[in-house]
Amino acid sequence: MAENWPEELNRAAIRWREGDPEAAFEVWGLCGERLMRIARVAAGGEAVADDAVQEAFIRAWRHIDRYDAERPFGPWITAILIRECRRSRARSLRQRVIPLQPRQSAGRGELMDAVDRLPAPLRATIALHYLEGYDVRETASLTGVPEGTVKSRLHRARTLLARYLEEGDPDETK
Repeated sequence: MAENWPEELNRAAIRWREGDPEAAFEVWGLCGERLMRIARVAAGGEAVADDAVQEAFIRAWRHIDRYDAERPFGPWITAILIRECRRSRARSLRQRVIPLQPRQSAGRGELMDAVDRLPAPLRATIALHYLEGYDVRETASLTGVPEGTVKSRLHRARTLLARYLEEGDPDETK
């Protein structure tokens, strides 16, 4: 089961849906950092993650009237974010992205560097399941794929991560 989103988030989202623009800022304060954490892994990098989170929040703003107040807000906006990570990743592959800051691999650890090497669908699955704690059913719902696909992606990701960690950094000169 995923880490629970704060109940204040649902209340703020309902006020936002009812037309209170200040509630949108409260929603951002309650979930923005967690969305960035998901996007960094799912989108594959800081620059792409920033764009994905901003676009996801803009989409949520435009379509807040579609939010079902009977359901939790956290998974709703997470699903929007995962779709936007896919779009942002596809855009970044078509465009040359020049980072404004050098990549900070020091401190990120070998595991996160290995996760960055995974294909985007595997990264998104890893982010939701292992980093955010969603179970297989919830991960399938958020990513829009069958539960079996989530299980196979998790298996494939673990296999690749083990290989990447054994091999080390492919960019190092030998």
